[in-house]
Amino acid sequence: GPTLQVVARSGSQLPPPPPAATLLPPQVGPLRLVSFFRFASLGSSRRQHLLEEMSSVLARLGCRGSVYVAPEGVNGQLSVPEAQLDALSVAFAALRGVEGLKLNVQHASLGTVQADAAAAPYRKLIVREKRQILTDGLTEGDERGEGPAGDPAAAFDWDRAGTELAPADWHAMLPPGRPEHAAAASSAAAGGEGGGEGGGE
Repeated sequence: GPTLQVVARSGSQLPPPPPAATLLPPQVGPLRLVSFFRFASLGSSRRQHLLEEMSSVLARLGCRGSVYVAPEGVNGQLSVPEAQLDALSVAFAALRGVEGLKLNVQHASLGTVQADAAAAPYRKLIVREKRQILTDGLTEGDERGEGPAGDPAAAFDWDRAGTELAPADWHAMLPPGRPEHAAAASSAAAGGEGGGEGGGE
């Protein structure tokens, strides 16, 4: 039958082949959920290093989930073999550019899930770059204080925020008759901490 032959033009170059897929070791043992989020200013070179370092560490430790790296920081949600939690913490503490990154590990009281169970939360490992880790609807110019079309008056002002109040001050400013005000007054009369301070367990 007919055949198709592809020949590169003289002087032209074919694109390089895609990188070989990373073979992930199987997840073993009970899994715990881990999340992290860190704002940091990351240049192109630092982002590339983080993508490579995180991919290597997570694959080696048998993790699954998704990690995103952007100019404004990193964000991730993972399932991690319980036996590898300490190793993950040590490896991530050594990452340059995101110093102070804190891992939020699922509390032991919530149990674990077996890696081979149908309920295992993640089946793949995705580590990739994104434009933003927090979708806020702002353009790069807005965040630099330039505003749409270079209009400084329309720029987003990170310092333009409300006054931070203690819970007792917030309750004192509520008009009488509001449900929140009544709840705070009732709690105070009972010797509680006040509704705004979360006096429950």
